[in-house]
Amino acid sequence: MIKNFYRTLLLLPCILTTQQAIAIDESVQRDLETVAPTNISYPEQNSHAFNNNVGIVTIYAPRYSGSNDERWLVLPSFNYEFNENWVINPYQGLVYKNNLTSRIEGTLRLGADFGRKESNSSDLDGLGNVSASPEAGASLSYRIFPLLRANISVSQGLTTAGHNGLYGKFSLNGFIPWGKGLISLLQVSTSAANQKYMQSFYGVNSSQAISSGYNEYRPNSGLYDVGASHTLIYSFAKRWSLNVTLNYQRLLSNAGDSPFVKEQNQWSMFSGISYLF
Repeated sequence: MIKNFYRTLLLLPCILTTQQAIAIDESVQRDLETVAPTNISYPEQNSHAFNNNVGIVTIYAPRYSGSNDERWLVLPSFNYEFNENWVINPYQGLVYKNNLTSRIEGTLRLGADFGRKESNSSDLDGLGNVSASPEAGASLSYRIFPLLRANISVSQGLTTAGHNGLYGKFSLNGFIPWGKGLISLLQVSTSAANQKYMQSFYGVNSSQAISSGYNEYRPNSGLYDVGASHTLIYSFAKRWSLNVTLNYQRLLSNAGDSPFVKEQNQWSMFSGISYLF
């Protein structure tokens, strides 16, 4: 156990390096927490024989949440599990998971919010950065049927340097095993946040209004998006897995009315390969 603890400490700088070196928007991070090839949670009867994996994910996504301009990114991904209940990966952080009942799994996590960089788009000029910061979260997953799960998660920013807000997501996840190593994952979801989070990522305060030229805007707390995604996962050669995800999000009026939201319909695509060990 001590050896695994020190291995985890060595991996923590990888998380911080990843989030500092790449300018991915917080909305892309939320998607990666679910659809990165090393983070997909399989139903028990379709689970892999290997708990640890490393991979690469390619992303085509808006430059920020609400952008009408897309870009390509290629990012590393890994998932390292130890002592059965602990997992670490670059998009969720350090996660403790436990089966509370035969149908319910709970998790606690300590990770980092990637924030948003002003340099992501000229449409963000004058708004400044939303700094990366540590955050803590918890989730519950309920197995309705063997191939259908309901998930709810909440996360709280831990420092005033970042968004320092509370946000959450509810989703339904269905699995379709097609056979010969091919699985579909279908998801529908909605997200909500408090006023601090909404102001950080969709609001314009008085000083930002002066520097950016946008009208001042203070969004309320509540629901801010609905979404759906379809992921195809193909396992081959025993230790290799490919996946492709098409993701859609609709920003609701609470976020969509922001003056720098140029497009409320947000499409993104993720593809990746992972090696399991």
